Amino acid sequence: PFSLFYHEKGKCNIWFVQFLFFKHALANARRYCNEKGYDFVWFCKDIEQVYLGKKVDDSRKKQEATTFKEKGLIASVDERKLHTHEYRRNTSNIMNVIDKYLSRK
Repeated sequence: PFSLFYHEKGKCNIWFVQFLFFKHALANARRYCNEKGYDFVWFCKDIEQVYLGKKVDDSRKKQEATTFKEKGLIASVDERKLHTHEYRRNTSNIMNVIDKYLSRK
């Protein structure tokens, strides 16, 4: 998903540099949680992108959340997107963590 890298006369794409910085920060957060005995939960990028599959403007987040709840859209979320182990666009590891503590019907 991060194929934005290119090399042109000694310059690298700024997106790739930002990704490397983010990847390092993510590794630090994961390491910190492991050292403290915390579970590490992430959503890429926002929770709305994982659950709805789209970016939601800040001004619309409350309305989208209300609609999501009222229509019971949680049942239509692709569960595979919530069980990933590696950080990828529109995914999360939240169910990996929840499944350690709760049993589902």
